[in-house]
Amino acid sequence: MWDRIPILRRYFNHESEHVALHARQAMKFIFCGASAAVLDLGSLTIFVEIFEMDPRVAYVPSTVLAVIYVFLFNKFVTFRAHGEHAFLQAVKFLAVYTATGTLEIGLSWFLYEMGVQYILAKAFSIGIIAICNYTLSHTFVFKSR
Repeated sequence: MWDRIPILRRYFNHESEHVALHARQAMKFIFCGASAAVLDLGSLTIFVEIFEMDPRVAYVPSTVLAVIYVFLFNKFVTFRAHGEHAFLQAVKFLAVYTATGTLEIGLSWFLYEMGVQYILAKAFSIGIIAICNYTLSHTFVFKSR
């Protein structure tokens, strides 16, 4: 699908398998992140608008739902880390995403307290944390041997 975009084709079909692999993984990670952001922001909206939760409280369950989705998608689709060291990957993932999830919730909360609308605060935080998550997922959690 992504290899049909001319500017990206040279990376997906690069002579270096390493470059091509990273290009494919990055695009899958971006798709995963975008769909997780929709899940996160959608569930946040439901928690706040329908269940009338305070946004500062609703940031937590919306983040947890997105993190569970991200782990499963990245494990089985992005990095194709089937069955190998599943427990160790889960522990590493939990460590990374607990830290970055806490930062995301904290940044969202801070921005909300500063007067930023709750969805915009969360969306901005997701974007900032996504960079950390890709780097740590690729180099630490799902690192291929």
